[in-house]
Amino acid sequence: DLTTYLVKVSRYSNKLQPTRFIERLRATVAPSKRRISAPLEHAYHDRAEVRELLGGNIVLVNAAIGDERFLKACGITYKVDAAACLKRLRQIRSIGGSTKDQIRKIYRHLEALWSAEHQTIEAAFRGEPLIALGRGETITWVTTQNACWRATGVRYLDARYPALSTQYVDHSTFFTKLLHIPFELALDRWIDGLSELSLVEPASERESVALAIYRRLSRELGSLAASKETVPVAPWLSRFKTESLFLV
Repeated sequence: DLTTYLVKVSRYSNKLQPTRFIERLRATVAPSKRRISAPLEHAYHDRAEVRELLGGNIVLVNAAIGDERFLKACGITYKVDAAACLKRLRQIRSIGGSTKDQIRKIYRHLEALWSAEHQTIEAAFRGEPLIALGRGETITWVTTQNACWRATGVRYLDARYPALSTQYVDHSTFFTKLLHIPFELALDRWIDGLSELSLVEPASERESVALAIYRRLSRELGSLAASKETVPVAPWLSRFKTESLFLV
């Protein structure tokens, strides 16, 4: 393999790095019929399955290339595996140019690829905001840690952490069973709402928001107290000792 070389990163480990030639090759502007330009590593091979799934404003390489080893060396996406789907999600997050239906198609395909490539998919969603919420110019991207399936019923929190069920009702398996996104918003996110009450507008709603959050936390404490098992003190309780979380 002339495309990479080993770099020693510690006494016991090495990692593969692309060669300088490959870096320059992948940075070459892709020949395309479109007016926009992109380096080869951001471009796609013109294949029906690529156009169908990844669609939108992708840059298709305007060249007859049949050697998949060369396509791989150039970083040109030529098959719709997990890496291709993640690459496209990152591009949409960065520059837009896709519809909500195309994003749903990508999530559906990642679900189909899960058994073969779950480690790659899970690591990417855990480490990056790859879940699109909202639409148009108001779209936001969140990580699995800041997502939940059901709405809280508190307008302020639901605006900050939109429920996935409102947008991806047919994708519950992918989000809740495979990516393990909780049905309810994490309690730490509720407490974040308390710590940022000053952002609630209009100011007259701050009291009702705070009371809704206190009721939610109280229910959680009640559930813990009713448990027959010995449970440790809820870690989020310590935040009340170190942060200003009481309404005054």
